[in-house]
Amino acid sequence: MLRYADKFHRRGGLPISIQRFDPRPRYQQLAAILRRRIRTGDLPPRSQLPTEAELATTYRAGRGTVRLALGVLRNEGLIQSEQGRGSFVRDDRPIHFDANRFGSRSERLQSGTDSFTTMVENQGVTNTHQTVVCEQITADDEVAALLGLDDDLRVLARRRIMWADDTPSMIGDSYYPFSFVEHTRLMDPADIPEGTDQELEDAGHIAARYHDQITVRMPTPEEIAALEIPPGIPVARVVRTSYESDGAPCEVYVQVLPGDRYILDYDVPNH
Repeated sequence: MLRYADKFHRRGGLPISIQRFDPRPRYQQLAAILRRRIRTGDLPPRSQLPTEAELATTYRAGRGTVRLALGVLRNEGLIQSEQGRGSFVRDDRPIHFDANRFGSRSERLQSGTDSFTTMVENQGVTNTHQTVVCEQITADDEVAALLGLDDDLRVLARRRIMWADDTPSMIGDSYYPFSFVEHTRLMDPADIPEGTDQELEDAGHIAARYHDQITVRMPTPEEIAALEIPPGIPVARVVRTSYESDGAPCEVYVQVLPGDRYILDYDVPNH
């Protein structure tokens, strides 16, 4: 049981117990208390929350109140629950997605690895790998328009899920005009350590510039399953079209990034 003196933080006088005269429902008060403990580091990333019974006893709340409060935190992406194990604070350290450097030719040639691996490992993220599926398909309207396809709508779809810290972190689907890549390693689902951009260059197609289109929406059921996205978390869909020096498009790269795991960084020149 909390003593009266324990009902307030030492700094700021903020209540850390459910208050009788607070107009908010009890479960919202409890969610606010636990949210504050997470954000102040009292409940650090990857730590386990007390059990429902322990929370009910500590905060003099019913089990229904506790479950509703935990549901609020799950919907906010602050915690995740594992069957038979309990609830855990999610690791909320976001990856900075430096869009200006992602796909940088000079950095790729220097590092000898693909852009995603270079980007996340430079931020201390480990255990990176990807799963790849390749298939020849007919381009849909979006991809056909971006690649400027009229007659031959055949494209190679190279679909990837990028993993970081042993967690599915990003969906990355590349679409190439089939005639560009028919006899390259891009047709093979095996990983290309030096990156797909390098293989495309070796086939004679060097990207001189990129154009990005970004939309934010809720994830599809397939994206939720593939990326293990908690309830309530939106995704950013980044469609990057690569252009050669003569202006011809050579790749459409569709990335899906969970909104709680990434910060999109762009440098914008002021001409």
